[in-house]
Amino acid sequence: MEMDLSKVLRHVETYFKNHLPHYAVLTVSRKSLHPDDGHLYIVSAKNEKDNTFAVWSCWNEKTRSLNHGHYGIKSLKACGNLVKEYMDETKYFVVYRYAQKVKERMFVTENEEQAKQFCEDHGWIWKDENDFVWSLDYREA
Repeated sequence: MEMDLSKVLRHVETYFKNHLPHYAVLTVSRKSLHPDDGHLYIVSAKNEKDNTFAVWSCWNEKTRSLNHGHYGIKSLKACGNLVKEYMDETKYFVVYRYAQKVKERMFVTENEEQAKQFCEDHGWIWKDENDFVWSLDYREA
């Protein structure tokens, strides 16, 4: 599920205003490129009281909750490195079956060759349990 990043940022900033008022939000980044993780983000912020930084490795936009905080980070560079450490930048590929205006996800893989091979092995078609024939395709998530 793809989220509107500007809305996510507003929700994070509202959360901080209400629960962590001495922190200034620096970044809000997608946690993963996996299509099932579209609601998960990593947040970094600066503690205005002691000039340290913090990273939360999980903002859940569905529940608007913040979890897994790492506090007392001494530098902005170290903060950025921690954000990168928690990000999953793996490219994912989704195999779909489709017919006319209907498109259904079959599975997700980290391997483009596996997605392509599945489609090729099935002749780019999929026959379901009702003997309905679907076309197959894949794309990067």
